[in-house]
Amino acid sequence: MKKKGAFQILNSWVEFVTLSTLIVGFVLSLFVYSAFLSYVIVLLCGVMIGGVFYHKKDFVFPWVVITLGFLAGFVIGNRYGNSKLIAVFYIIGMVLSYAGSAGWFRKLHQKSTRSK
Repeated sequence: MKKKGAFQILNSWVEFVTLSTLIVGFVLSLFVYSAFLSYVIVLLCGVMIGGVFYHKKDFVFPWVVITLGFLAGFVIGNRYGNSKLIAVFYIIGMVLSYAGSAGWFRKLHQKSTRSK
């Protein structure tokens, strides 16, 4: 017999964490009083998530949803920066971190030094 509860955290952990990161992103953006600082914070958050994406190769979709929750919360609460630029910096941070974790920069450097 299954337990019937109003909220089963184990079955809906992605939604719970997404809502939590949405709230964290919103509150964090309320404390930022500069567009430049907004871009730096969102770039650093993108860098952190890019490493998570690299290490969680088999279970990525929940992390995408959680990441989009944070980004949505940050954009909703943002007052000083451009929303499109915030999304671009977030994606740039994710791509750079993923590429660094995967060793793409090292491979490019090795190819460039061999050709000389």
